[in-house]
Amino acid sequence: MNTGAIDPLSEISRVAKEINLWFHIDGAYGAPGALDPRKKAHFAGLEQADSVSLDPHKWLYVPVDAGCLLFRDEAAARATFNAADADYIKVHGHTADEAFAFWDYGVELSRRFRALKIWLTLRYYGVRRIAEAISEDISLAQYLAALIQKAEDL
Repeated sequence: MNTGAIDPLSEISRVAKEINLWFHIDGAYGAPGALDPRKKAHFAGLEQADSVSLDPHKWLYVPVDAGCLLFRDEAAARATFNAADADYIKVHGHTADEAFAFWDYGVELSRRFRALKIWLTLRYYGVRRIAEAISEDISLAQYLAALIQKAEDL
């Protein structure tokens, strides 16, 4: 259910560290809200995550079908998903860029170049303009909430 709830990330991080658990944040929709300086405190602990998933098509103004998973420690992700022993997977490139194996970082064996639309959006608009748009979205939502609260027929 989409509620707009933000979990107490710092507390969850503390518990995860205490019992040696991976701390993943599903920030698919809401994590970009941390770009609004007025709301940053609500996202305290986001920076402590081992991984964060984002769906940039939801609140970063990117066309649909653009998701990403960010890892704090590349080596930990690679150790989890590494397919070096799989004889049906071959790396044919020789340089680091040519030999990058997406399958060592997730469950899919191949990927389309979905990142291009994210990169182009960030490159064209920049984080500052996207953050301003998110702040405006939040202001509009707060304005709508105030109108609803005042409305006697709702």
